[in-house]
Amino acid sequence: MWHLIPVAGLLAVACCSMADAAPKLLYAFTGGNGGAAPAGPLVELGGLLYGTARANGNGTDNGAGVVYSLDPATKAFKVVYTLPAGDDSGSALYPVPPLTVLNGRLYGTADGGPNGDGVVFEVNPAKGTGSVIYNFQGGTDGNLPETGLIEFNGLLYGTAELGGNGYGTIFSIDPATGVEKTVYSFPGGATAIEPASGLTIVNGLMYGTANGVGSGSCDCGVIYGFDPRSGAFQTLYAMGSAQDGNSPGTLTAANGLLFGANQEGGAGPCIEGISVTSAGCGTVFSYNPASGVFSVLYAFKGGKDGWDVYNPLSYLNGYLYGTTLFGGSKHCYETQGCGTAFRINVSTGAEQILYAFPRGLRDSANASIMAIKGKLYGTVATAKSAPHGEIFRLNP
Repeated sequence: MWHLIPVAGLLAVACCSMADAAPKLLYAFTGGNGGAAPAGPLVELGGLLYGTARANGNGTDNGAGVVYSLDPATKAFKVVYTLPAGDDSGSALYPVPPLTVLNGRLYGTADGGPNGDGVVFEVNPAKGTGSVIYNFQGGTDGNLPETGLIEFNGLLYGTAELGGNGYGTIFSIDPATGVEKTVYSFPGGATAIEPASGLTIVNGLMYGTANGVGSGSCDCGVIYGFDPRSGAFQTLYAMGSAQDGNSPGTLTAANGLLFGANQEGGAGPCIEGISVTSAGCGTVFSYNPASGVFSVLYAFKGGKDGWDVYNPLSYLNGYLYGTTLFGGSKHCYETQGCGTAFRINVSTGAEQILYAFPRGLRDSANASIMAIKGKLYGTVATAKSAPHGEIFRLNP
């Protein structure tokens, strides 16, 4: 049973000194047919890491993205599948991370497609083949599936930002037949609108977040639950103040709790480059689906601390790992910084900056990290030493 018991957040603990843990380069993208601008978390299948890159898949101006593999032991890299390039009408496919592994195959969503409303695609990494299994129509089925998929009872589930009643949908896809079904349409109003994240499953129930509705004077977003067997939907926690944070992302499940990050809000002030705002720089929070207890674990301060957290977080041995899009070094991106890699102790709320990303080709690292088999792997969309992006390993 779901409960709603809002409680005060934990006191944030001041962040620790920066660790000397520079990422180890595993692969630098070459652009062209080799792909560029890798984005989002990696997944593991058969000892290989798989991910997506969004640009220059076929070396043309209207090229789409690629699905690639990397052997972390040998650093052997391979473009597994190049998505259809389409034309200048916007039909080219640009994959949205992360990928999902099911029965030895990879599934993902992508922007574009013949209708421009997004697609679900499948890749057979053993054969290097792939295909689009569903094209969204932009109506009741949804529009813009901007997050990854999860598996439940042989079906794939995901969210679309728009479509349905106009405020987004939860949908299912049968990977064997390509049949899509809208299992929930967000109504807006007092209920969550525009799902902002992918789904996370715990004990047969799905959890997610949505933007645009909160409680009190703060339209900061909500945490919701969805039962795929009954179709029951419930708003579980509404961000009630700027202290909670604003704009939540995909949740991470660990030890019976759900962890997430708000890109904005939290206890201020926030140092954004040379500016200081009263609003916060984002928060990391926990939510107990059994008791309904919500707690702010850490509120970012900006500057060297970073701000604008990239979602989702990754859990490993009592710590949450993640990246910020900005902050870190003041000598990057017009003094705003190119982002940080951080970890947070889930017991104490103490934060430690592991690395401040340096200046990139486009002055934005856009890094992400994911814990895989006890190690941290990540991607950077662009770096000074790898202008087309890189894959790296980071010491926990």
